[in-house]
Amino acid sequence: MNDENRDDFSQLVDKLIATANQQLEHSDCGLVTSALVAASARFAAFYAASSSESKKDLSQDKNDIVQHLGGEFKRCLAEDVQDYIDNYKIYMKDRDA
Repeated sequence: MNDENRDDFSQLVDKLIATANQQLEHSDCGLVTSALVAASARFAAFYAASSSESKKDLSQDKNDIVQHLGGEFKRCLAEDVQDYIDNYKIYMKDRDA
């Protein structure tokens, strides 16, 4: 990913998180998290389908798609949880470290 794409990517991530944070005014954090996971999966399925040449190709690629995106989610989640561990006092100011 080049620097311009990285900046666009980071800005998009920040916008999606801001939208999720707005939902916390009316919904539980667990519900918002579950909704984000479901929305991400649904959009990724749309992207996979729209990138496929045919239903047959999509069906043949299904396991690879799930494995790839599941691995990406796991990697990102592990990195972000570690970031919270490393910066707990900063991010979670009102909690005991």
